[in-house]
Amino acid sequence: MTPLRKQFIQKLQLQGLSPRTVQTYVSTIAELSLFFKKSPELLSVQEIGENILHLKERGISPTTSNNMLAGIKKFFRLCIPERNDVNEISSQKCPKYVPVVLSLDETINLISSTKNLKHRALLATIYSGGLRLSEAIQLKPCDIDSHRMRIHIRQGKGQKDRYTILAESTLNILHDYYSCYKPKAWLFEGYRKGIPMCRRNVQATLKHS
Repeated sequence: MTPLRKQFIQKLQLQGLSPRTVQTYVSTIAELSLFFKKSPELLSVQEIGENILHLKERGISPTTSNNMLAGIKKFFRLCIPERNDVNEISSQKCPKYVPVVLSLDETINLISSTKNLKHRALLATIYSGGLRLSEAIQLKPCDIDSHRMRIHIRQGKGQKDRYTILAESTLNILHDYYSCYKPKAWLFEGYRKGIPMCRRNVQATLKHS
């Protein structure tokens, strides 16, 4: 690991960014450096713009492109603060979509029709507490408070802890799930013990439900 990369990681961590965001930003800078085969601090604004255009031509969405640009700007702001010219690079306009919201009956049907007990428990937990997917897969067994009927969300959006509602019907599903799977480190463990479920696996489950 180069000293510059180590410095970037440390500064991102000091800002309290999530491990996933840190990994995304660091990977963005690494790919940028690899694309031009030179250290990132030596890149010109024109080269950075060329790289973003190259990604656009490859079919990367405006949202992904803007996230990568945010990582690039963060790198220069934290590690090369004298390079103010990078801030001149504009973000792409993202199309706005109206989200599809399931009705109560559709949500209940989705949960009840999910045959896999783990997946059913996960979906019920997300719906019961209004959790983000990233928050649900980071839950630990001790975060389910069956006495106060609440769920403890640790370091959610904005790196803040909070509590949310636990429905009795969801608690019943979680009891069945816990008796069957007996999770330890994470409430919803992945295929390998000791690691949480993968976001992509959950998204694939929702897609095919």
